[in-house]
This record gives sequence, structure tokens and C-alpha cells, in this order.
Amino acid sequence: MNLFLIRHGESWTNVHWREIEHNHQLNARLTGNGHDQALKMAAWMRSAVPQVHAVYTSTLHRTIETAVPLEQAYSLTAIHDHRLREGGYCYASGEPIPDELLPIWKRVDFHQQPFMPFEAEPDGVESYDQLRSRAGHFLTDMIERHLEQTVIA
Repeated sequence: MNLFLIRHGESWTNVHWREIEHNHQLNARLTGNGHDQALKMAAWMRSAVPQVHAVYTSTLHRTIETAVPLEQAYSLTAIHDHRLREGGYCYASGEPIPDELLPIWKRVDFHQQPFMPFEAEPDGVESYDQLRSRAGHFLTDMIERHLEQTVIA
């Protein structure tokens, strides 16, 4: 498998993180600059990697929007998978936390306390160790599905 990992373009929260007042703001959309970054990245990818078999994104707006130019460049439909959400954005069960309940502050130093939840609110937020397990399950599934292929996530 050839796997390309791409971070999302600049989002509203990247620019205005000090202004966050409501949980739903954490599932932010791309800024104009973020859209430009996504377009440039997709153009570069298409010239450097002529064939891609699948594109995966998390279920967050910023990652879905970043993938749109890749979908167009490769004539693919991105697969949205909540297992790619960032740490603290899922419950311990692995299910995604709704936007209106996303924890604004992650108060745990997960390097020192990998088994503590990222945040106390809402109840049941995953720990760093659970995030690693969630991401590991996603990678295992993706590798099995695309063993001899090129994938962007």
C-alpha cells in the first residue's frame, strides 16, 4: 500500500482559536486560504501521483472540504470515517461526539496520562489510548481493503 497522509487546510479554528465560545465552532469549515491550500495540494498530488484508488477523510467539515479538490482531481468520492476524527472528538466507544457537545478544552496531558479521558465533559470522552485504538482499527481495515493500492487519508 502507498499511503499519503494529508492534514486539512487552514480552518476557522486554526485562525480564531482564542475566540471559540461554543462547542459547535470546533467543527469548523476552511477559510479562503484553506480552500486555496486544498486546491494547490490536489494539483500537486495529481501531478506527482497519477493514480489514487481511494480518498478517506474524517467526518469533520475541514477534512471533507480539503478532500473536495482531490475527489475532483481523481474522479473519486471520498469515504468519510469518524475513526479519523481528532483525539477527544469521539466517545470511549469510538462513536463521534455531536458538534454541540465537543469538548472545547482538552485538559489532560495525554503523554503523561494516556488512560485518562481528554476531558470530563461530556461524559465518556475517549482517552489517548482509546484514540490510538480507534485509529489503529481504521488503519487495519484500510490496509486490508487497499493492500496493493494507493490511498490518501
